[in-house]
Amino acid sequence: MSNLVPVDQHDSTLFEDAFETLLDNLNALNIELEEQAIVNLDPAFDSKKNNKVCLKNNCLPNIKTNPRNSRVKESVPIPEVYKQRY
Repeated sequence: MSNLVPVDQHDSTLFEDAFETLLDNLNALNIELEEQAIVNLDPAFDSKKNNKVCLKNNCLPNIKTNPRNSRVKESVPIPEVYKQRY
């Protein structure tokens, strides 16, 4: 069950708890993620913390670079998959 949060809290700050809840729910249903499952996220979720959450759970973060957070050129690790996010 998800927790109630203030409406002025950005979704990106809720990712870790939401992802852990998703994994708990999948586990309760006896559904296993594929090894190195790809997690597609928009640039708002581009953070070291969110990348670590994905990697810690044996998932590949596929997050478009947020130009406000980075000095590197905007990129997406797996562009073909990122385009299919909707």
